Parts: sequence; structure tokens; C-alpha cells
Amino acid sequence: MVKSNPDGTSQVGVASLTKMINKLVARRWLTDEERLYTAVAVHPDDLQGGRRFHPADVVACRDLLYAATLPSDNAAPNAIALGVGRMALDHEDRTGDPIARFVRAMNEFAAEFDLKGLFADESVEAGPRDRGVAVSG
Repeated sequence: MVKSNPDGTSQVGVASLTKMINKLVARRWLTDEERLYTAVAVHPDDLQGGRRFHPADVVACRDLLYAATLPSDNAAPNAIALGVGRMALDHEDRTGDPIARFVRAMNEFAAEFDLKGLFADESVEAGPRDRGVAVSG
């Protein structure tokens, strides 16, 4: 939501708690170098009418983190969850659903603030998805 002020400035509403925790968890996992130089492909199914990205865009994690701050755009947090979830599984030398791994990390983060079980896997379309390849640049 953008609100124009009489003095010509504008205010942009912030994203939801889910998107904020998505960003915080990603920041914990990503090094400064990964944030700047790792890119993730945005899947067309995640665009949902948003205008910030186009199908098959490859976007730096840094830019996805910024876009996830804005309301009404699920492409960025979904790409973050998929890309960082895949990186987490690789780091742990495990296979599995990267989205489910990322949601588990979000729940672990929320539990630090006594918010237990805040995110159900279904909230980010759990299940194996063969899309959104992390690309280092």
C-alpha cells in the first residue's frame, strides 16, 4: 500500500510478519558475499500478479531481500525460501524439499521468541518442487 502525503513524499507499507521472518532467516544463512553474488531464478508460478519480476528472471539475493520487504509480492520470499532452503540442504549434505527446510528454519527462528509452530509447511506450498535454481555469479 502506497500513501501519498501532501508534501509530495510517499509512504510504502511494510510486508507481513511472514515476509520479515523470511528475510531474517535468509540473512542468518547467507554470508555477505552470498547475499551480493548469489542469484536465484524466479519461477513464473510465484509472480501472482506482481510487477517487480518477470518469468525466469535471475535475481541477486540482495535484491530479493529488498523486494521481500515490500507488500503484495510473494515472488521474492518464495525465491528466497527455495534458494536458501536448497543452500541449507547442500550445507547439511542432505537432500529433501528446500521449501520445507526453509520453513523449518523459520519456525526455529520464531521459537526463539516463544512463537512455536508459527509457520505450517502448507503456508509456503510445501512439497518437492523442481524449480528456482540457485546460481552463483
